[in-house]
Amino acid sequence: SVHKLVRLEPLILGSKDNNFHMEPREYRLKVGQGYRWKIKAETDFEYALAPAFFHNIWIRKIEVGTAEIKTATLDEIEFEDVGEAELFFVAIRPGTYEFSPRGMEARGVKGTIIVESPTAARPPRLA
Repeated sequence: SVHKLVRLEPLILGSKDNNFHMEPREYRLKVGQGYRWKIKAETDFEYALAPAFFHNIWIRKIEVGTAEIKTATLDEIEFEDVGEAELFFVAIRPGTYEFSPRGMEARGVKGTIIVESPTAARPPRLA
């Protein structure tokens, strides 16, 4: 069955007065759910993201500008200027994945993507 894609809050890299800005810092996903995730570089600073998370998702497509890229794997997204990319994917493996733009970990610019198995998040049923 085709699941409706959940639109994640965009990941924003950089701000007008701070190249080391990154928001949000945490995402919570569910295995088997499809998502749309926009990643935006707000400054011309160079950002490269290559989290292990990219190897634990099934990628439907990636949109950059007017181009649509169909690919099975993704190693890295790098921005050399202001721009955005949108990933369309399904989370397939539970786990906690850290991510950080390359070279920014030491400055504390880190995020976490938590992928829960479908049963883990169900609250107990009240009689």
